[in-house]
Amino acid sequence: MKVIDENGRLFGKINVIDLAIILSVICIIAISITAFLMKKHAALGPEAEFTEVEMDFRLIKIRPATLPFIKVGDYAFDDKGNVIGEILLVEQLKPYLQNFDMGEDMVLKKENKTLKELKAKLKLKVKIYDNQLFYDNERLQAKSPIVFKAKNYRVLADPVFGNRWVRVRVKFSGIEQETVDLIKESDVETNLQGEAVSKIVKIISKKTVDSLILKVEENKFITVTNPYQIDLIATLDILCDERANGLLFKGSILRLGDGLSFHSRDYFIKGNIIVIENDIKD
Repeated sequence: MKVIDENGRLFGKINVIDLAIILSVICIIAISITAFLMKKHAALGPEAEFTEVEMDFRLIKIRPATLPFIKVGDYAFDDKGNVIGEILLVEQLKPYLQNFDMGEDMVLKKENKTLKELKAKLKLKVKIYDNQLFYDNERLQAKSPIVFKAKNYRVLADPVFGNRWVRVRVKFSGIEQETVDLIKESDVETNLQGEAVSKIVKIISKKTVDSLILKVEENKFITVTNPYQIDLIATLDILCDERANGLLFKGSILRLGDGLSFHSRDYFIKGNIIVIENDIKD
């Protein structure tokens, strides 16, 4: 059998030109991947600037068999056996809390009956590049858990940033009268741990909703009030998480005009932020 037949096919199966194109594509992909890895290695290589940071984390998705091994003083190691982390503090053992994004400012929180989580303070050796921090060659950032690789176990560590109370004014529109009757100052919304995340400080106004109704006999629109629905404006204190790009409340950046929900033990209402007043001092 000829290596290349009269039709230009290699071993009678594949066209030589097609093979050349395939090999060229493979080479381009290989070169691109190599260049990317070399750039990353150059940026985060031995010449990069190092520093140490102490941060709060949630050690999450801990299996029962792993839990007894986690203790203060444990070290984390990279693939070369170098120490790159240490546990300074562990506390508040509780069931692992999963968050599910339900859309429209709704987050479903559910406790895992098997897995656990711990609050911990870690000291990490990190590299600095382009005003960002990298731990074990992975960027250290919100909502991106790192892997704490100790001698006897590995555990995911989710960064925890600071939080503070912020006062906002919210307009809740079209609330049924029976719900309005339940709303009062000092109402509190809590998370699954029973911790307050939002509270009504002051009810500023209650006003019946205006509706447009067609007056058939004159073929004109007139404005009338709807006695069964109320617009309510209230001042709330909400507990926000601090992030580099702003304040987060229930997983969303706090912005004027955005939606905000309030869920007490007795009712659920949704509105829009009309004023962001100020930080609340402890």
